[in-house]
Amino acid sequence: MLACISVAIPTLVDARDEILLPTLEGPIENTAASHPWNGAMWQKVPLHLSDYDYVEEEYYVSGNAHVYDWVPGSNFELVVLDASSGKWLPYEQKGQIEPTAYTSRIMIRRPQDMQKFSGRVVVEIINMTAGYDWTAIWGALWEQILKQGDVYVGLTSKPNVFPGMVRFDAARYGPLSMPNPLPAAAQICGTLPGEPDYDPNLSRLTENGLAWDMFSGLGALLKSERVGNPLGQAAKRLYLTGESQSGFYLARYFRWFHQRANLGNGDPVYDGYLAETGGTDTAEIEGLHQCANELNPLPADDLQRAIPGRGVPYFVVHSQWDFPLSKWPPYDWPASVRRPNANTALDKFMLWELAGASHGWTWQYDYSDAAREDVTAAGFETYDFSCGVNQPEIKLYMVEKAAYVLLHRWVTTDAAPPAADYIATDIPEHPQDPLRDVYGNAIGGLRMPEIAVPVAAYTGAYAPDPDCRNVVLPFDADTLKTLYPAPGDYLEKFTAVTGDLVTDGFLLPADAARLIEAAGSRRIH
Repeated sequence: MLACISVAIPTLVDARDEILLPTLEGPIENTAASHPWNGAMWQKVPLHLSDYDYVEEEYYVSGNAHVYDWVPGSNFELVVLDASSGKWLPYEQKGQIEPTAYTSRIMIRRPQDMQKFSGRVVVEIINMTAGYDWTAIWGALWEQILKQGDVYVGLTSKPNVFPGMVRFDAARYGPLSMPNPLPAAAQICGTLPGEPDYDPNLSRLTENGLAWDMFSGLGALLKSERVGNPLGQAAKRLYLTGESQSGFYLARYFRWFHQRANLGNGDPVYDGYLAETGGTDTAEIEGLHQCANELNPLPADDLQRAIPGRGVPYFVVHSQWDFPLSKWPPYDWPASVRRPNANTALDKFMLWELAGASHGWTWQYDYSDAAREDVTAAGFETYDFSCGVNQPEIKLYMVEKAAYVLLHRWVTTDAAPPAADYIATDIPEHPQDPLRDVYGNAIGGLRMPEIAVPVAAYTGAYAPDPDCRNVVLPFDADTLKTLYPAPGDYLEKFTAVTGDLVTDGFLLPADAARLIEAAGSRRIH
């Protein structure tokens, strides 16, 4: 078994700092010839927000941001880049350093009547791995957001997506800019367009490290009473979220910037954090600026690699593919460690590992990805996924919705979510592989009814093939007959397990009803 290992959890709280607030321009007009990238109406499966009495607005968000670097061996200390000299100066001198101007964009989905606003805002660090904005957290949470009267704000966070957005609509997205404050000749990594092996993730024209002040500034604006707040009122609770690479961003922000992003009254900008995968990385930590790992790598045994206590809830939901930390070796520090769950005044952490779940899943592609024709127009390939009722996928989004509800309860009542078993492993030669039962399913973990009452084996592969055959391996008739001898056995067991998950808080009642209905339609004999 891979157990929790106690590690020193550094804490640093209430280190107040001036937050650079952005300004907004918009809403950007929609026309017959121009619409927002990955707007709700232009997802793979379109959503008519007006049916839910919601509206969608896109804004340019412009401001100033600094570039930071970590200080190895410290307690999450920072230095700041002075582009005029090319030197890194102590954090305390930040006010003397000229910041870099940026322009990005946000997508807001809010109640049409803001008197119905719950006060809760989900801020998503929009995923950028595909080379274009891909709203994974929205895909998981949109039903709950709309049901509760919450607001969703998605922020375009990495400049690698700008070229595709410009190809899609040059007039609309031409203003986007996260420039590198250093001249190209002074940079130690990356390439320029047209050079061999050009990578927009490490372009010398842009700087990924502007994102940290962007997150703080946007959040502080949404919690303010300023005229420029697009909500027209201050948000009461703000939750920062991210998935996969964006989850890695979230983890770095939580480590090095959360404690510095305090409002004038001492309250934090973000009241809680929700990561879908990527939120517990300790080994492969990308730098705070895009050349950090070449210029100033974080040592493998540096305690800043730990997820610290910050006094606000930090909630992570992992698929089976992502457990226990990530799939990218080396696992240098510390090897295969799960960060302990906690609920103290300075340390609130919860990790759920979802047995049988893949890193990508059908619902996510349907409600997170852009319309096929828009993806093609932006110069990218399209992919389609669809699992049928007789190949029941592990629906990570349902667990994430429950986690979101529990996160808010945790913030407002200090009642921690229920802890879930971790996925079991005791294979010395493959410590990252799960221990499986005789049917091929992982042992342990948070178990949705599809794997607790199985009709298939779940590989936990990275992402599904179009028909899910690499993820879901249906049992043959003899196995099904052995597991469920009588015609009603399957549905009875499935219903019981689903009810237990609702009682324990891992599943919402509406999703439980949806699962039971699908199970009732599933042919077993």
